[in-house]
Amino acid sequence: GLEVTDVEPDSDQAAFDLTLEFAETGSGELHGLLTYNTDLFDPATAERMAGQLGTLLHAVATDPDRPLGALPLSSDGELKTLLHQGRGDFPPVAERTLPDLFEQQAARTPDAVALLDGDRELSYAEVDRAANRLAHRLIRDGVGPEHVVALALPRSAATVVAQLAVAKAGGAFLPVDPNYPAQRREFMIRDAGAHLVLDDPAEVWAADGPESAPTDADRARPLTPAHPAYVIYTSGSTG
Repeated sequence: GLEVTDVEPDSDQAAFDLTLEFAETGSGELHGLLTYNTDLFDPATAERMAGQLGTLLHAVATDPDRPLGALPLSSDGELKTLLHQGRGDFPPVAERTLPDLFEQQAARTPDAVALLDGDRELSYAEVDRAANRLAHRLIRDGVGPEHVVALALPRSAATVVAQLAVAKAGGAFLPVDPNYPAQRREFMIRDAGAHLVLDDPAEVWAADGPESAPTDADRARPLTPAHPAYVIYTSGSTG
């Protein structure tokens, strides 16, 4: 008769980068063998993949009607470890407002280029002064914390200066695309409860307020980082 014996291959090299083999034993158990390329994976990674497979198979056996997207790959212990490692230490964050941060940068690098608008260049100092002038005018017009200012301006340096000016006044800016239909623009302005509307770039540059930065003494009430900074209306395609 024919005599058959098992022969273990005498090779310690993986034929492929990653191979997973299953075999059923005589007792009905299912044994798995994971073979991996040690140039690509270290033992810890291979063990983690095997453990994740075990977690997945256990979940399938426990709840076979569970949707595939809801099946876990990581055990509770691994999830806790990942969350702990992912959080790390939180660095302290200073309670500063956008105007504070911009004014600090303008003081450090006043002559550095802050804005490019076609052939026009504006330094940090120039942007800061222009925003200060407009901010003082906005404050005179009643703008302060919790007030919305609609900016129906084309994309230009004037828009950036206006956004900064609204922040310096303490308000929140609402960008309104001037190319939107009139009905849409009117809805956004009305729905947001805008205190006023800026729609002429010339107004931004013509503001006649002081060039010094507004302070809480100028505003109707103190500005804090918790106050609204902007209001955005999105469509299904933009978020």
